Amino acid sequence: MTAAPEREWSQVSRKRGHLRHVKTPTSKTNGKAEKELVQVVESLLLGIRPNPNPEYTVGDIQKHHQFVKQSWESSECWKVLKEILVSALSSGFGRPPINKAVCLGPGPYDPSNGSSAARRTAHMQTAAFCSIVDLLESESSGSQKIKRVIQEPAFTQVDKDFCIKLGFDVAETPAAFSMVDESTILFGIHMELRTYHQALSTLPCLFIGGGVEEWESVADYDPEIRPLLSPMSKMAATYDRLTFPDLNYIFSSTTIYWRRGENQSRSSSPVFSVAEDTKELSVGIDSESQTIPHIPPAQDDAPPAPSTTEDMKETNEKSSPTQTSSPIPPTTEEIEEASVVRNGVVSNSLRLES
Repeated sequence: MTAAPEREWSQVSRKRGHLRHVKTPTSKTNGKAEKELVQVVESLLLGIRPNPNPEYTVGDIQKHHQFVKQSWESSECWKVLKEILVSALSSGFGRPPINKAVCLGPGPYDPSNGSSAARRTAHMQTAAFCSIVDLLESESSGSQKIKRVIQEPAFTQVDKDFCIKLGFDVAETPAAFSMVDESTILFGIHMELRTYHQALSTLPCLFIGGGVEEWESVADYDPEIRPLLSPMSKMAATYDRLTFPDLNYIFSSTTIYWRRGENQSRSSSPVFSVAEDTKELSVGIDSESQTIPHIPPAQDDAPPAPSTTEDMKETNEKSSPTQTSSPIPPTTEEIEEASVVRNGVVSNSLRLES
């Protein structure tokens, strides 16, 4: 059951009664994205488990991944994210080196419930992770390759074989948690807070996942989880914070925390904000900044087509992913009948922990 249309925030059901606030899609939401939301809600109800009867071969998964990868690489989301990362690197004044990257819980590539939305989300998150690692390798001053590790408890053996061909070391849960160190990228979209806490026993060089602000809203209604916020709170206080642009809710509410270089002061940290009047993402260092247009939703199962002027107008009227708003406290009925409204949240919310 979705929240009333006039409410800006809805409740999302979490395991062990944990709740989080996410923005409700507006009436101008892209039609394909709305259809995907319905598919993901169905995925939640059916559950995503290791598929006992895989339908796809490694070759089938590779072909689908190549198609989704091309969609990701041509998206405005990746274009903006790449500029954000390159800008942060150039302003980092000797950021710590990275030699390992850990991807947690993208989801299975052949889900047991046959959800095309969950399958696409898994491929899109994997493609994004690989693009980020490729970029940081290419921008590195050294020639050292970044080791890639992936962990997903719902993987079948076919999924694992595909990941190996993609260049990953596949870790069995919970082995990847202990692999995270100060030279690691930790990438985990829409994970459970306890999963983040396990993986953050040592703070990484670069973290991509749910930010502390989101989880503080949850802790307001469930104080018992507040101690689990300690690693995130430390990163929020001592790391540079960047916003990961969204793509049809797959990366909604995703934050980047990047450890600063030894000679880097907070005043020289990258500034990333949204101008309320233009709904554009401003990226820069102090007063020197450039403007990157807000990202329109991409079509999900076809190569992205050029947006019309009207499409861009409607897109810019929506709330930006980085816009901050105070959540409306839930009523008892809302807590009992929490609803799912974002596909990225659903794809990982009621699965086995990664």
